[in-house]
Amino acid sequence: MNNCHATQLVTCLLKCVGLKHRQTDFATEPVDRMLILHLRLVSFVLLAACVLCNSFEASTCDECSASFLQLDIETSARSGVIANQNAEDVKTREDAAEYYWPARARDLRRSSFAPYNATTNFTSGPTWVWDNPLAEKVKFSPLIDNDKNIYVLTTGRIRKFTQNGELLWTWQSSESDGTFNNSAYLYKGSIFAIAVNKSNAHPTILSLSMSSGTLNWKKYFDNVVQHRDSSSLSVLDDIILFPVKSMPDAQGNGMVFAANVADGSYLWNYSYDDVVWNFSPASPGDKTLLFSGGCGAAYRISLTGQLIWRKGPSNPGQMCVPAGGTLGPNGIFYAEYSNVNDAADGRVTAYRVDDGSVVWERKLGRRAAQYPAVGRLGENGPLAVVVTVGDNPDDPTPVKPWMDKLSVMLRGPMTNGIKALDAETGEELWHWEEPAWRSWLGAGEVEMINKERSSWPPEDRCWPDAQGIPVILADGTVIASSSHGGGLYSLNDFNKDGKVDASEVSTFETNYCFLNSPSVAPGMLVAAPCWGPMYVFKAS
Repeated sequence: MNNCHATQLVTCLLKCVGLKHRQTDFATEPVDRMLILHLRLVSFVLLAACVLCNSFEASTCDECSASFLQLDIETSARSGVIANQNAEDVKTREDAAEYYWPARARDLRRSSFAPYNATTNFTSGPTWVWDNPLAEKVKFSPLIDNDKNIYVLTTGRIRKFTQNGELLWTWQSSESDGTFNNSAYLYKGSIFAIAVNKSNAHPTILSLSMSSGTLNWKKYFDNVVQHRDSSSLSVLDDIILFPVKSMPDAQGNGMVFAANVADGSYLWNYSYDDVVWNFSPASPGDKTLLFSGGCGAAYRISLTGQLIWRKGPSNPGQMCVPAGGTLGPNGIFYAEYSNVNDAADGRVTAYRVDDGSVVWERKLGRRAAQYPAVGRLGENGPLAVVVTVGDNPDDPTPVKPWMDKLSVMLRGPMTNGIKALDAETGEELWHWEEPAWRSWLGAGEVEMINKERSSWPPEDRCWPDAQGIPVILADGTVIASSSHGGGLYSLNDFNKDGKVDASEVSTFETNYCFLNSPSVAPGMLVAAPCWGPMYVFKAS
């Protein structure tokens, strides 16, 4: 055995044993114990094969351990602990969601698919409106609980409304804690959010009572910093997950940070090599996470912070576009991104969850800079991946009106589109083009940045992506939210001709650009563009 030392062997054996026992708890999981024991015996045989080969190194131990972790996951799946990721008819835990829209993109898969319908004809306008009297920035999708109460997060406040518009409570962050840069999460009666201090970028986790808005606890982390993009806090199996920088001078976040849901205490971290902008991890509900970066790297890690697989291009520390990935109900993870050498070369790659193998890859021919949505286009329709393509608005901070007019003259207007792709093959099902926007700034940006405010916090740019994340309703209608002119659109290719034309679109103009998607509960759609107001559409 070349390069094999007794201490390495013992360490590797203990590592694998530890992995196995952390993955399955006989006291709490209804598993076939003999099956697990037999598979663990097989794992030791495989380890012996690794050891007896002539290239045993420390890295080999890591590879073997990762293989055994994957083997244990697959074994548990066969015994009922993990939902079968290759069968749509097997329900994963997000299908029994505690709340209607508890987080960005709704469910554990981050699918942005709503298994219910809402208003899709906007001609009558909203049922009620919160007019955002302090002119605060609204970066995130509103959240909706099981009573259809609505929680809206602004730069410095969290508000809870009834479904009919009554304000129930308001929580205001302190200047020392900072502003809200992450989408919040509803979980077991609490709303979890992260405030980031503007001067030192240290994050503070807040846990508030959903019913009263009072503080349960907060936890400040002075040993990590967070990039100020628009990421998501997630909660899975009583573990809080959020991104932080792996290096202080990095272009974006490069580490998953895990904390205890009971008090925010540190659990583990995992550093990745790609920049993941607007971090929003997906999960099949099997104690693993999947996420991808804007340059195309895709990852699957365990809920103990161990790498299972990494696929896709390698561009360490490089920022390409603010896109990411979404998990389908078919055991496939869909990563949307753009080529590191050409942002206009947008792509979608479909990876199998079990081993990271590529199912298909499709070039979109335009910039792709958002998370996709995945869901059926109607009860008997195809499973689809709905992606956004188009131009990203410019940074509004240094731009004067005459400069924007000159930009339109030189570059033409901004354009946007939506493509629905077959989830199994990547073939295009339909496409839609938003009317061109004769500006390179998101609607309302300059006006709201320059608006005088007397209350904390001071506001800066929204600078949204090309569009909000699409939302798929149960009847197959897709809701799009524009980051150009601020239009809210319902789209449905009723005549199945592969193109959504004007007669198949209903539009509501907000006149403010969107950063994130609308939210949906049965019979109710809630939309909040970057600068508000918040519009609530309820079915009669």
